[in-house]
Amino acid sequence: ARAYGQCVLLQEQRRSIHEAQSAREHLLRENPDSPVTQKVWTAIADDLYQAQKFAEAVEIYSKFEKKLQPVTLIKLKTARALINAKGDPTILLSAANDALKERNVAFAGQLFSMIDASKSTALQLAEAQTKLGWCLYAGKDKQDKDYLKKAESLWLGVAGRAPKSEWGGESRWHLVQLEAGPKGDWKKAAELCASIARDFPAGSFRHEQALYTRAWLFWVQKLWAESKAAFDALIAAYPAKATHPPIISYLKDCETGLTEKNTK
Repeated sequence: ARAYGQCVLLQEQRRSIHEAQSAREHLLRENPDSPVTQKVWTAIADDLYQAQKFAEAVEIYSKFEKKLQPVTLIKLKTARALINAKGDPTILLSAANDALKERNVAFAGQLFSMIDASKSTALQLAEAQTKLGWCLYAGKDKQDKDYLKKAESLWLGVAGRAPKSEWGGESRWHLVQLEAGPKGDWKKAAELCASIARDFPAGSFRHEQALYTRAWLFWVQKLWAESKAAFDALIAAYPAKATHPPIISYLKDCETGLTEKNTK
């Protein structure tokens, strides 16, 4: 089996497609239970999966289903689901989230786009559009010069429909990332943080995240008075933060900066 496995690799390097396939078929016929056979054939199935030829991928994966590694088994289940989905947004959403967990951003984005175009519920649509925006942002498709504008448009849409919802909050946070990062507008990012903190209740993740990030943005800009006031507001809402080492360090920087400013 190992010898024939090497034959497959050598024939592939020589681009001898017919000979490579002949060696694969020999492996499957003569050594169906060999790990080498599984490795050689699942590599082909993986390529078919990436090419979205799901029926062909399933046909191969199924031959080794009981011995597949967890990651490959997820691909088999996903491919089967997509074959049977027929546009079902619930199945598509599950498959898209699995792809995102595998960091297959491009494929996840394709699936989220399918949900965006399907008859999904408002909640499913909000999740799909929020994550589709992230796939565009994280994928940084160099072939699409407008990928950031498309991501922003998706997040603005979700946030506009339900600003205080789970996915509205997630989209608003991504807008903070967009402004503070690629767009380079830290002031707008700080304003967005302030609006999130107003809209989400104290004790919620979004509220704490927004207060912290706003204070940190001021710190980055060396606006010591604004940063100290923002960190004080964070500590007032979350007293345990007063003992958080990074925040202690940030406050010391603020105090040092204010002292130096006053002595000049």
